[in-house]
Amino acid sequence: MEKKDAIVALWQNSDEKIADIYDDNAEVASALNLLVDGFEYPDHSHKKVKAVLLAYFLKNQKEFDLGKTLCHHALASHAQDNGIDLMPYFYNHSNCNWGVLTDDDQIANYVAISTAEGRLLSKYKLDDGQDIYLITDFECEEQPRLTTAMFTHDY
Repeated sequence: MEKKDAIVALWQNSDEKIADIYDDNAEVASALNLLVDGFEYPDHSHKKVKAVLLAYFLKNQKEFDLGKTLCHHALASHAQDNGIDLMPYFYNHSNCNWGVLTDDDQIANYVAISTAEGRLLSKYKLDDGQDIYLITDFECEEQPRLTTAMFTHDY
């Protein structure tokens, strides 16, 4: 089993408790043993698969390439008019600091990076209290990767 396959297998079972599926699902058992150094069933049996998967990603994930960066016109105007530097948000996004996201959304981001499929989402709050998204799209192989910043209400 390759790491990419192990990640997908765990992602597909992320809401399951390890104790409930470990003995009956050889794919999950193999994936856990591959991704978690020194995996011992008793140490993790009480956890949900998503907790182990998120811990793996937090330990092993590095930065990723944003591709071409874009900014929605409303956010670009707002940033220029108010002296807001958006570069730190792009930096955080590229370094897997997703801002304010649920564990499920964070795991979905890591899975997208690991499989080079889907999209990445980060959500940040500007100093003036407005929320923004940064979205990196892995969907289309024919076009270059794009990362777009926008207000959440423009999504």
